[in-house]
Amino acid sequence: MTFKDEPRLILDCTNYKGLFEGQGIKIAKITEKISSETSIKIGLCPPFPFLIKFHDKFNIPFFSQFYHHIGNHQSYYRDSIAFYKSLNIKGLIIKDDLVPLIYLEKYIRDSRTNRLYTLVYSSNVAISAALSKFDPNAIAISSPHQGPEESVLSKLPPEMIENHVKRINIENPKVSVFSAVGINGKIDIKKGLKQKVRGFVLEIPYSAQHDPYDFLTDIIEPLRNI
Repeated sequence: MTFKDEPRLILDCTNYKGLFEGQGIKIAKITEKISSETSIKIGLCPPFPFLIKFHDKFNIPFFSQFYHHIGNHQSYYRDSIAFYKSLNIKGLIIKDDLVPLIYLEKYIRDSRTNRLYTLVYSSNVAISAALSKFDPNAIAISSPHQGPEESVLSKLPPEMIENHVKRINIENPKVSVFSAVGINGKIDIKKGLKQKVRGFVLEIPYSAQHDPYDFLTDIIEPLRNI
C-alpha cells in the first residue's frame, strides 16, 4: 500500500453509546460525502453491530477495533482474522493498552498477511520502537495523560510527538505515524502535520456529533494540498 492509498483521517466511533442505525448512517453518509468532495480518504471505525450491518453500504474504508480475548488465543485469533477478512473491511485498529505486548507481534503480522491495513496505538516511545519492528502499516500516538490540556494535540509539548516520530523512522521508515490525540480544530491538524504526522485518528467531539459536517470540513482543510 502506498501513502496515496492510506486514509488521512479515521473517525473512531467505537465509544459512542447508542450509535447504531440513525446516527451511524448519518455519520457514514457525511464521511462519504466529504471524501468525495475533497478526495481525502476518510475511514470510519464504528461500533461492531453497525460494522456488521452496514460495512458494505457506503463507499468509505471501514475499520474494526480488534478485541483481544483471554483463553485459546491462537485459535480465537485465527478465526477472528478470517472473519474480519470476510467482511472486506479496510483494516484493524489495535490498542496497545487492550492487548498484551507478548501477543502484539503475531496479531500485527497475521493481520498484515491477510492484507488488512493494521494500525496500532502507542503511548510510549519505547513501545513505538518495538512495534515498528513488527511492521504494522501505521502507529497512532496516543497521550498517556488524561487532563484537558494534555488531551488536545495543539496543547502537547512538541517533543512528545517528535520523539515518537524519530524513533519510528529510525526503526522502520515504512511505518506511517498517526496521531490519536484529541482534535478540537484545524490548529491541531496543522500542528500534527508540522511534526511529520501523516494521519489522524479522532473521536468527533460531543458538541459536533449531531451534525459533524461543518466540524469535519473545517479540520481537514490543512490536508487538502498534501
